[in-house]
Amino acid sequence: FVRRDYLKRLTHPYWCKYCKPYWKPKTFEDRLKLSRVHRKYNLDETFFEKTDSEEKAYWLGFLAGDSAITDENRLRLRLAIKDKKHLQRFKKIIK
Repeated sequence: FVRRDYLKRLTHPYWCKYCKPYWKPKTFEDRLKLSRVHRKYNLDETFFEKTDSEEKAYWLGFLAGDSAITDENRLRLRLAIKDKKHLQRFKKIIK
């Protein structure tokens, strides 16, 4: 026999026994702040402001084809293991 109020708490979208209610940022600025807090690496955010070289154009195309932006405003790349060196070159270029 399960109490009804217990079931209501389990099905409530924001109920969590061990955490606070999930907060989703409403504005782009809030999403940007949230992404910077969790960032592991520093990078040049102005790298793609001007596409003034073939190399930048190549990497923009690469990202457009093989990446996605998550709900948490993170860049997600899914590559094969054999592409590890390629990813290391990208890391070196964006500093």
